[in-house]
Amino acid sequence: MTALLGLSPRLCGFLLLTCLTLSAAPVEFSFRIDHDETQNPFTREIWAEVEDPNGNRTRLPAYFDGGDTWAVRTRAAIKGNYRFLRADEWRDDLLQPVSVDLNDGDRLRVRDENSLGRPISIDGRTNRTFLDGNNRLYVPLGGNLPWTENEDTAGFYRDNLQRFAETGLNWTRIWMCHWGRLNLDWIEPHHGENPPLGHLDIDVARRWDRIIESADANGVRVQMVLQHHGQYSSTVNSDWDANPWNAANDGFLESPVEFFSDNQARQLTRDKFRYIVARWGYSSSIMAWELFNEVKWTDARRGTAETNAAVAAWHDEMARHLRRYDVHGHLITTSDDDLTHPLWSSMDYYQPHLYASNMVLGVQSVAQTPARLDRPLFYGEVGDDNMINLTSEQRSTGAAHVPMAWAGLFGPTTQPAQLWYIDVLRQNERWDELASLASFAQSSGF
Repeated sequence: MTALLGLSPRLCGFLLLTCLTLSAAPVEFSFRIDHDETQNPFTREIWAEVEDPNGNRTRLPAYFDGGDTWAVRTRAAIKGNYRFLRADEWRDDLLQPVSVDLNDGDRLRVRDENSLGRPISIDGRTNRTFLDGNNRLYVPLGGNLPWTENEDTAGFYRDNLQRFAETGLNWTRIWMCHWGRLNLDWIEPHHGENPPLGHLDIDVARRWDRIIESADANGVRVQMVLQHHGQYSSTVNSDWDANPWNAANDGFLESPVEFFSDNQARQLTRDKFRYIVARWGYSSSIMAWELFNEVKWTDARRGTAETNAAVAAWHDEMARHLRRYDVHGHLITTSDDDLTHPLWSSMDYYQPHLYASNMVLGVQSVAQTPARLDRPLFYGEVGDDNMINLTSEQRSTGAAHVPMAWAGLFGPTTQPAQLWYIDVLRQNERWDELASLASFAQSSGF
């Protein structure tokens, strides 16, 4: 069956009547273009134009998929025939036509539209609540699945996201971290070699394909965390000594502070972010692109007024860049506890983290005056790390996590607090307690 169109089984559902129907699968066209072997394909900016069944045309960023193959994806918004029209490339500040050889023809038939609808958005009537893709109130409720040490990464997320859906949970965060085999340009030595500078690892990208497919299939929204603080911190959870961009490792940055202002670092990051949007921007299961996990711990953020200004400028620049390519319009956020810092100026919602000595009371407070909030706010991580009265047994069983999740429903933030150690509850088979919380939140009208 796959050989009929040269596509993976996940795409067959909307191409042939005899295939399984996958309502959340993207509309995808793959094609070949001439390639100069001396040119880095990840620096090329290819766009493709696709026409939907109603005749509406959308110009979409394309992504490199290895060899001489490129692809473009869009959301299956409606049933019917989609058509590939053309491809262009930005060269010398001009958009110039590109000759392509389509792998499977210029038409795809969609039998079932994506049931998730458009990506999550902010309700303009309140500026503090979210709407799902079908204009219904969306309340994020769940916990973090940031990485797994399981070699079967796809299986871990498939099983856990299915369990989330069965339990009534609809939100998680997943990190692009190297130890979880999810960083596109940084591979742990025992898992292989780093790609050349400016290149991305296609195997990692395909690992992310499987994760996003599982999120789509189960209706769980994902905050995709694009950077984390350890990469550019020399003091807190530091990975700087192993960072391939570190000059000590034959990289080009003399210190982690330079990441936010160095021209080469910013260009490489823009290229990577363009790729991320091109490959996964079709998916409405992505709630937001999270630019940084806990940027507050980076050396630049903990530094001078000048380095803090660079952090804020970096966030503004990368938000503009993502919005330029993200034709599907996902939200953008970051995580930092100072809600008055200028780095928030281009973010769509606030995302602090909390590890207090009294978490039940802690999640029912927030540094910002609720009446002054100009956008949604919720704790993306809450955990028991600083609850000094807990015994080791209580920590191992996750005894504090469900109470703090309940407490998070009743605080002044605009959305519930999200558990960091939700995996502890999974290991202790305490999903039923979370199911009760989810049932209450839904039945009560939260």
